[in-house]
Amino acid sequence: MEQHTVCRLCSACCPLIVKLEDGRLVGAERKSFLPREKRIQCPKLKVAPEIVYAPERVLKPLIRDQGALPGDFREASWDEALDLVAGKFVHFKRTYGPESVAWLRGMAADWGAQWDYANRLMNLFGSPNTIGNGSVCHVARDMAHVYTYGAMTLPLPKTAPVYRGMGEER
Repeated sequence: MEQHTVCRLCSACCPLIVKLEDGRLVGAERKSFLPREKRIQCPKLKVAPEIVYAPERVLKPLIRDQGALPGDFREASWDEALDLVAGKFVHFKRTYGPESVAWLRGMAADWGAQWDYANRLMNLFGSPNTIGNGSVCHVARDMAHVYTYGAMTLPLPKTAPVYRGMGEER
């Protein structure tokens, strides 16, 4: 069976066709208008089933209790993990103020619904500190182009005509 979806293995959010057998992912391929021989295959999609079903994949919250050795975690329920995080938020807000808490997102895409949720949470909490690494990657360049030109600009191919203005072609 094939299903159409979107990949979240990186920030590109490529449209996909995934292949399922008995409800299990067995393959994934990026949708494209290009013929197969001209497509560049994504290395992550090649191994998507191995990533999804990796035995090392974390599927439940893990907590390291105080005094435990580094790397020594125990499984916890979602309620316990969320209570722990909420308790830490409240503690730092009361002790040091809401600005003492920051949300760091490690993915380059500093936009989209997931980022909006983090920004909204921190806004309601009282902290302006949402941080991502987009400022040191392509995101800053993209934003500068959009705010300056209205869209991300790309170099013209050598065959494209160059206009001087008022319809004059050079």
